[in-house]
Amino acid sequence: IVYPDLGAVWPGLANPQESSYALAALTLLPSGLVGIMLAAMFSATMSSISGLLNMHAAIISRDIFPTLFPRRAGEAEKLGVAWAATFGVGVAITCIALAMAAGGRSVFQEMVRFNTVMSLAYGPPALLGLVVRKTPSWSGLASFAVALAVGVCGTFVLGWGLVTNVLTVVPSSVAVFFLSRLFPEKDPARAARHDDLFRRLDTPVDMAAELKGSHDPTTEVFRFLSRATGLVGLLCVPFAFTAPAGERATVVGYVAITLALAAALAFVKGGTPAPSAPA
Repeated sequence: IVYPDLGAVWPGLANPQESSYALAALTLLPSGLVGIMLAAMFSATMSSISGLLNMHAAIISRDIFPTLFPRRAGEAEKLGVAWAATFGVGVAITCIALAMAAGGRSVFQEMVRFNTVMSLAYGPPALLGLVVRKTPSWSGLASFAVALAVGVCGTFVLGWGLVTNVLTVVPSSVAVFFLSRLFPEKDPARAARHDDLFRRLDTPVDMAAELKGSHDPTTEVFRFLSRATGLVGLLCVPFAFTAPAGERATVVGYVAITLALAAALAFVKGGTPAPSAPA
């Protein structure tokens, strides 16, 4: 409302729509609060980046490095790798962001697109790994890597949209996962861990033993969800009288579905575990 054309206010920005928050803060806040807001933004960003870099450093130093170089995976070596990984990942992230900004791209939008491709790539192997049994230990990683490469190439080089990505990345991931069954696991230790995983998945849960003496919060949780959902539906009722004629049916349908869902959630009750059968 105040600045309908942000491009005219800051013509030097490649993506002026991303400056709306900063422009509102500079326009509406006193000078002192602008400084406090900038300090808070830097603090929040630095803490988030710190956690992200530590996470990547931990993955590289504790998971990848000992697997590739087991003879050099001492504590001192892993600490050095963690330092190098923290610096390397930080430099890589900064360079990628600068390259995107220099090319006039929206860093936020590009990260959303990349995260979408990544989700499509790791979803199938994560689910299939719990169902398909006769696969080698590297099947999930191979499936994820191939699907991610296909998705990145299609999204950032060929300009694929979401639908094309779904119809291409997901089948690629599934195909690689099933093709890996042609190569049986040769490492006895990994095969034993694989068999132990499915043995535990096949073992029924003894509810009486697992939940003995514990409180079941199911009723309280679903009662809260029912009240919150019903409140959302009731708050939307006035929109049925103020919405345009062409959208009134949509609002009424949304309110009806929301209230029906709230009523259904109210009937969910916690179950008492049955006593376990004597051995």
